[in-house]
Amino acid sequence: MTSHKQVQDDLRVLLVAPTGADARLSQALLAEAGIACVVCADVTTLCATLADGAGAVVLTEEALAGHNLHQLTTALNQQPPWSDLPIIVLTQGGPNSRVANYAVGTLGNVMVLDRPVRVATLVSAVRTALRARERQYQLREHLRERAKAAEERVKLLWAEQQARAAAEAAVQMRDAFLSIAAHELKTPLTSLLGNIELVARRIARNGGPSERDRRAIHVASQQGHRLKQMIDALLDVSRLEQGQLSITHAPVDFGLLVERVVQEVQLGVTQHTIESHIPTEPVMTLGDELRLEQVLQNLLQNAIKYSPAGGAIVVTVERQTAHAVVQVRDHGVGIPTTAIPHLFERFYRVPDATERHIQGAGIGLYVVKEIVTLHSGTVGVTSQEGGGSTFTIQLPLLETTDVQAVAGKQMLHTAERRETSERPASEPAREPSRGSGIPSILVVDDDSAIRAMFSEVLGDEGYDVVGVANGQEALHELRQRNDLPQLILLDLMMPIMNGWTFLTHQQQDATLAAIPVVVISAGSMIQPQLFSHSPASFLPKPVDVDLLLGMVKRYCQAP
Repeated sequence: MTSHKQVQDDLRVLLVAPTGADARLSQALLAEAGIACVVCADVTTLCATLADGAGAVVLTEEALAGHNLHQLTTALNQQPPWSDLPIIVLTQGGPNSRVANYAVGTLGNVMVLDRPVRVATLVSAVRTALRARERQYQLREHLRERAKAAEERVKLLWAEQQARAAAEAAVQMRDAFLSIAAHELKTPLTSLLGNIELVARRIARNGGPSERDRRAIHVASQQGHRLKQMIDALLDVSRLEQGQLSITHAPVDFGLLVERVVQEVQLGVTQHTIESHIPTEPVMTLGDELRLEQVLQNLLQNAIKYSPAGGAIVVTVERQTAHAVVQVRDHGVGIPTTAIPHLFERFYRVPDATERHIQGAGIGLYVVKEIVTLHSGTVGVTSQEGGGSTFTIQLPLLETTDVQAVAGKQMLHTAERRETSERPASEPAREPSRGSGIPSILVVDDDSAIRAMFSEVLGDEGYDVVGVANGQEALHELRQRNDLPQLILLDLMMPIMNGWTFLTHQQQDATLAAIPVVVISAGSMIQPQLFSHSPASFLPKPVDVDLLLGMVKRYCQAP
């Protein structure tokens, strides 16, 4: 904001007269007309005074003689771009004045008055000059406001960029934390659930504890598996946020998949009956069977959760034009109309879920929608409070000819991989020992509790188990043995030498490459780079004991 004194200085007239008497007379005449005037002794003083502001300059042609005109021109050129200071030159030569004509061509905004000049003419000329100067000041204020606004925009943009960068960094830190924390949680959970299952198996085999103790073990196992589901969901959210949730593409028979998932879920529930209606002909789609199984599991568990009184849950598989359609219908509490548009949002929970004691973190349906979207499909819901809900999934239908084409490509890819993995005849691979002795398994995991749990579980089944803490110890153990183990159970995240590096060394060693490797690690660690090392299979942590034993029996001879 411009101060009052600055306004006065900006509108004053700077006067240079040939004599002191002329200067004082001119100053008095302008003062009577209400015009502020400052007398300058010479052009040098005038140029110095310009810095404090001026509305116009009045001087005689004598004042511009010699070097003075160049000096004044230099001072005016140093004014801001918006400034065009009015100059009134009093001359006795009229149009023939050489100095006046030169001043007009050099100084720019010049008005020439002949002397002697009438007072009214001088006052009128000065007022005209000041009005022009005021318009220049208005332009100055406009430019200042624009510059200030531009500066504010730059500051806001910078602040926004900083805030966005901070938010993105926070999201990255959060996702990294979730990924690491979930992996770290899965390690003790593997040992916990494994030992619970171990005790339950020993009780079932040998008898012993009371029904109360059996019930306590069952509750501990249930809660452990619930914790596992929550960790898996957090990992999926983290991978989705980072764009790292990848899917494979292979023909999937939706009917067979639904039938298997329904049977598995039904085994774990007693209050609900799950019915499935599946056509006799295949209903094929192209997708990731494990991820689609996750979607079905999630929808079924959701139906069970929102049907606390029990009842029937109906799963239907249909072919509709170009789509494979699956519907999961329950007769539970239903969903409020206002909640339906938000149902598939991340971390969203139905408002009255807490009052109804319905547990959940608001992650499952978000993950369902993202997985279905990655399959180029859609998921929707219809519901009525008190009347149950119906979730509908639509995926692109894969016709029989498409199935054969995909299968052919997969066979070709498999043949190429086998061809590139063939070894020279000069380096024959030594097969794992399958003699009459106890079948041997090498466990590679940096967690001693997990090694001990695997040793107990597999030892109870008659296997000889050797445990080491990292890939380097595993290579040392393998290379000093006379007989090779029939199977390697391998963790990925280990110090000194991790699982990926071990796989690289193992595949490059003709003696060790024939040993099948089952990777056992947190799901977030299973990245596409893993498959270039061709492990036999993998199991996610925490490991289900039945799945573990089934995998071991697939690759090892019976004890």
